[in-house]
Amino acid sequence: MSDKKKNAVIKSGKSEKKWTKRKIIAALILGLAVLSFVIVTVIAIIFQLGPVRPIKSSDEDTRIVGSIGDFDVKYEELRYFSSVRRLELDGELGEYAALDGNEKSEYEDKLEMLVTEDLLDVYTILALCEKLETDSDSNEAEDFVQSKVEELIEGKFEGDKKAYKKWLAESTLTDSVLRKLYRISYLENELINHLEKTENGIEYGAENINEFIDYVVNSGDFIRTIHAFYPKKSELIDTADSFEKAKAAAEQIATAKDGDERLSLMTSVIGKAPFVDGFSTTGNGFYFTHGQMGEIYESASFALKEYGVSDVVETEDGYYVIMRLPVDEDQVTANRTTLLANYKYGVLKSYLDEMRAELSFVPNEYYVEIKLAELK
Repeated sequence: MSDKKKNAVIKSGKSEKKWTKRKIIAALILGLAVLSFVIVTVIAIIFQLGPVRPIKSSDEDTRIVGSIGDFDVKYEELRYFSSVRRLELDGELGEYAALDGNEKSEYEDKLEMLVTEDLLDVYTILALCEKLETDSDSNEAEDFVQSKVEELIEGKFEGDKKAYKKWLAESTLTDSVLRKLYRISYLENELINHLEKTENGIEYGAENINEFIDYVVNSGDFIRTIHAFYPKKSELIDTADSFEKAKAAAEQIATAKDGDERLSLMTSVIGKAPFVDGFSTTGNGFYFTHGQMGEIYESASFALKEYGVSDVVETEDGYYVIMRLPVDEDQVTANRTTLLANYKYGVLKSYLDEMRAELSFVPNEYYVEIKLAELK
């Protein structure tokens, strides 16, 4: 600075600030405090916007309640499946708290059976992976799970992890259980991929699709059916006389003299039956193989001849009147991709059924203390 400028500063009445040691230390502390606040704020923002980290479950959630095969079953898994099944049973049997003693016993027995089945579904997949030496903890599996969790948080909660945590709590779900369920979904496909490379596993794929079409049309392992469905329970439909309606429909169709007349009557019956999404059939029917429709439905269907009609077939959900139709090659060809996927899953299910027959849920002392119907 020139002498002229220095004199100008002095003449203006301003003096240069003198910093004592005490002032310097005070300013430094203040600066560090501000910096610390900024760092904490940035970390919070990064947590909300950055990668989604697995959320550690509490000690209570990870407490072991029993085992299936070589695997420990955790309390958080038991609680989640119990919560889902209780919603189902509340609609079917009534809310647990409002039931009398015998009704509560029925509720408890059914709940335990359903939850056990859910647990076996999960651990049968893991046990089969172990048996077939398919890596259930691969990097690819981890990447899939991570992507699904991130996709959920972004799509359902607009990236808000706090909202995600709140939803988990409201759903009696933990991040750990959700990730396991996503992993199971991934492993089902990995098992199918494994069976495609295995002798006596999946025989057909895109490379021999014409052979697959011939198999569907001529083997007898695939059939085509239509049916009229009458539900046992519905909030939208009066189901008091569902069985009587199903029985009357089956008796009416049985009066037909030939296949064409039976098909015509069957079409009329389906048109008059209630439509229940996910259960009723429309159009030209559907194709399936063993292991896809439930044992009761499949047994009745495979026992029929072409254009044959069943008596009333009762399942847990309702009453069916089933007709078996001829397999149509043009339809098979048009729907070959879907049918191929169904076939592959059918092969996997046969392996899963064999594996499941070897497994059972073995509860421990802690499980005995738990009342499933009252888990929160």
